Amino acid sequence: QHTATVTRAGPTRHTQARLPAAHSRTALPQQFSCPSSAPDGPGPQALPSLASRFMTHPLDALLAGMASPDPAVRDGWAYQELAEGIESGRLAAHHHTIRSTALANLRSTEVQARTFAPLILAWLLEAGDRDRNAFDAVARWYPQEQDTRGYDSELGWLHAVAHGADYLGAAARVGLAQPADVLDVLAARLLAPG
Repeated sequence: QHTATVTRAGPTRHTQARLPAAHSRTALPQQFSCPSSAPDGPGPQALPSLASRFMTHPLDALLAGMASPDPAVRDGWAYQELAEGIESGRLAAHHHTIRSTALANLRSTEVQARTFAPLILAWLLEAGDRDRNAFDAVARWYPQEQDTRGYDSELGWLHAVAHGADYLGAAARVGLAQPADVLDVLAARLLAPG
């Protein structure tokens, strides 16, 4: 099941609170398990409060998890904790590392790594990390992305088009890019194959 909720000022948060066992391709070590991933765990509405109370993975695990082919890792806890950590300011000292990793993920050969990078970059924008190089990188990646599937039975939710649009909307909202620049990128995506 996939649900999306919008936080007060941030990009869309995606959760997969109840993944069928067949979708979990790897068993998570105990230190990387998330209470909301349990089959009998709380629903998606509980994730923001659980994230701040229970999710305390090291940054390197969160960054690696953002590119994981396992949706229980990527969409389940890595994205949730990174978004919460960025929004709360807990990861403020690590914005450069997070941004560098997300920008590298835009060039990955793995679709799930590419498609989740703009979401993290959008959270960074909302938290005050205004890097025009990040906008330029997304503007290059977005029209060229060939894999525009919303969902894959193995990889889970991908949403390249939606996640890129989330970033572009945040860039315009915070003034990193002019609306005309954003519209040019969106028009290029509309005209691109895929």
